[in-house]
Amino acid sequence: PYTPHSFLDVGCGPATSYWVLKEVYPDLKKVDLLEKNEFMHKVLSLLISKPKGTSFILQDAKIYQPKSPYDIISFSYCLGEIKNFEKSLEKYWSHTNQSLIITEPGTPEGFQTILKARTFLLKLGAFFVAPCGHNAPCPLEKEKKDWCHFSQRFERENFHKVIKKGYLDYEDEQFSYLIATKDHFLIERNRILKKPQKDKGCIKFDLCTSEGVCKKICSKSK
Repeated sequence: PYTPHSFLDVGCGPATSYWVLKEVYPDLKKVDLLEKNEFMHKVLSLLISKPKGTSFILQDAKIYQPKSPYDIISFSYCLGEIKNFEKSLEKYWSHTNQSLIITEPGTPEGFQTILKARTFLLKLGAFFVAPCGHNAPCPLEKEKKDWCHFSQRFERENFHKVIKKGYLDYEDEQFSYLIATKDHFLIERNRILKKPQKDKGCIKFDLCTSEGVCKKICSKSK
């Protein structure tokens, strides 16, 4: 099984990616959290006890020069904030031993950032693990009314309701993402793009394939 030992979170914010990675990979030995916002940098010291091997780095992602490679590097809702990000993306890709993760808001603009990054990484020889099931050009590249995004529901704490000025006990976060790797994955997979639509006697799926976007209809009796 894949067991990464080092992780760099670019534009870490409140270190959301850090908590997820630590839960999935508890054996992480080296974690660097890169953030240019001074206030958020101070918040980090309150949220994380800074265990051994974990560093807080106050610097702009465009300026920071990694001293060593990392098994995983992630961009947390920040790549789209970097103007002409290709040079920065190439720098961090060259310092990745294994995987690079990009997460952006699940908006048409956020997806355009993902799409642009995907095209650039493809030229650098990257292979895609998710959400793409292939290394062919993105079939949604020329679509104007549709974009690749997903939704995750999570519970709101009271302070979250106050900050967001909301009253619901939950929030649906819309996001777009891309996971690129330096390993060559040969298995092509179709990806369900949207919530399946139920109809009389059947279920309809919108699938992303290496040959484009297509619809698949499955009988409920099967």
